[in-house]
Amino acid sequence: MVLFRRFVDQLSSGDTTVGPQQVSAIGMSGLLAQEIGLDLFARGWHIDQVPEILLTCDEPVIPIAGPPNPRTERGGVGNAAVVIFPLTPGLLLAMFDGFNAAPAATVRTGLSRRR
Repeated sequence: MVLFRRFVDQLSSGDTTVGPQQVSAIGMSGLLAQEIGLDLFARGWHIDQVPEILLTCDEPVIPIAGPPNPRTERGGVGNAAVVIFPLTPGLLLAMFDGFNAAPAATVRTGLSRRR
């Protein structure tokens, strides 16, 4: 009982943390990859030409919330109105859910361009 109480105290203080084992976490990410991939493939994809200021980073997929959530609130890929991904410094892939967000009218010139 003393060991259990010590364990609970360490959890409460933050000295000890508990989470899924690394192998389990890796397995879960593999399962989620298929579900997330299917969600992204179902979206409307548009490549937009933008000023050449985009940067790549460790977290290049950027979900942007849409109604009823404020854009300042960061959601996940599954509930984001639009998911953006920089392809090059001047090209941006935007994947719209079609319900909460849709691309602006575009001019076709090989790429869909935002005006």
